[in-house]
Amino acid sequence: MRPMRHRLSLDRINYLMVLVLLPALAVIAARLSSLRSTLRDKRRELTHALAEVQRLAITDELTSLPNRRWMIERLEQEQRRCDEGDGLFCVCIIDLDHFKLINDRLGHAAGDRVLREFASRARAALSARVMRARWGGEEFLLLLPGLDATASHDSVARLAMSMAAWQVDGQRLTFSAGIAQARPSRPVDETIAMADSGMYRAKDAGRDRIVVAMPTDDASHTSDFTLVG
Repeated sequence: MRPMRHRLSLDRINYLMVLVLLPALAVIAARLSSLRSTLRDKRRELTHALAEVQRLAITDELTSLPNRRWMIERLEQEQRRCDEGDGLFCVCIIDLDHFKLINDRLGHAAGDRVLREFASRARAALSARVMRARWGGEEFLLLLPGLDATASHDSVARLAMSMAAWQVDGQRLTFSAGIAQARPSRPVDETIAMADSGMYRAKDAGRDRIVVAMPTDDASHTSDFTLVG
């Protein structure tokens, strides 16, 4: 009888242990599941945070256009393709005319609004394949892949025409632009410098115009455009 009673006693003990352990295991399993869910949420938040950091690193905060760092990488990529004979492209530097007067007369908040509005108009007026960036201050750089100097001029002229009715404090807002076409084996920095030089020539010639550095002999010619009102 004693062995039987002993077995019954062990069975009761095992049964009681099961009754105690099962709820505890259920609680532990629930907590582990909650922890896994929390870790998934944290990983998702971290992924989103890293993506936002990367976005901010290549985005101009004021205009929401890509910034100079992003554009330099794109320019170098296009130059490599050009060197390999896999495409042509042009660079255009745009400077808003008399922008300092807007800041001085109306304040920097008004100047910021002008920069944001110009960025918006550049998005709307230019082809989706044209890459736009804020280059610095009131300067913007356009990368026009697959376009020669003539086609790039026409594209930038359309942007100028889209500004025809835009006035700031009663004055029409215009820009001066310089365009240069890339060449194989020519450093992209030189092409940027040519476009920049063209922009300054446009300023010296009276502003509100585009100067194109011709790809054949690097001589420049001035190309005025007509604004419609």
